[in-house]
Amino acid sequence: MNIDINEVIKDMVNAMKGSFSKDWHLVKDTAEVFFTTRKERLESLANSLLEKEISPEFFLKRTEDEKKILESELAAIQLISKAAAERAANAAIEVFQKAVQTALGAII
Repeated sequence: MNIDINEVIKDMVNAMKGSFSKDWHLVKDTAEVFFTTRKERLESLANSLLEKEISPEFFLKRTEDEKKILESELAAIQLISKAAAERAANAAIEVFQKAVQTALGAII
């Protein structure tokens, strides 16, 4: 089973929007650049797990790395708090993990 990474990224961006609400305009460009540059990586992670090329544990570790990278990029803007960056990164990565879980048909 494959995953529609474009749809998942759209959902991830929407999850981040919800975390920032009125401050979304401050981070929108950074988020879009992040997802443009990380799209292939996220798709590869998802497909590798779906094809059982990697373990669920490895997948979770790599998505945690992606979350930290996103959080760092958002925090670098310095117009938002670390807590806001963390909430947004968590929301985005949770959407990604849930989409992969759904495609996999199992809890990871």
